[in-house]
Amino acid sequence: MEVSLGQAAWRKSSYSGQSGDCGPAYRLSPPECATGEGLQGDALEIIDKLAFDVLIGSLPHAVTESLLKLLPGLSFRTAVLAVGESTDLDSLDAEFSWSEVTRITGNDFLPPQSSVSRIVKVIPVGRD
Repeated sequence: MEVSLGQAAWRKSSYSGQSGDCGPAYRLSPPECATGEGLQGDALEIIDKLAFDVLIGSLPHAVTESLLKLLPGLSFRTAVLAVGESTDLDSLDAEFSWSEVTRITGNDFLPPQSSVSRIVKVIPVGRD
């Protein structure tokens, strides 16, 4: 199962349920809300209660840094996360291997944003 963490996890109380709004704090695959399945809540509080093998995260940088601290307690095959440009991933080296997949700049968004994100792939060491 794939778990996708998005902005709604950070702003869970702002979910309006309006047409076209996927809304759940995390979406169960497929992420386009096609199944209508989903959970709403604080991603950092409920992530350890879910079973999944792929984690996809696009949260605010501060929330992602807190999520990184939770990774050692989670069981997953791979994670793809958007992290801040200056996020220190060296602390992951003991238990995880990681690689930068790409960078997203402010010009990749409409309207343009001031921040830069790195998209990183994280794999637990010793698990393929």
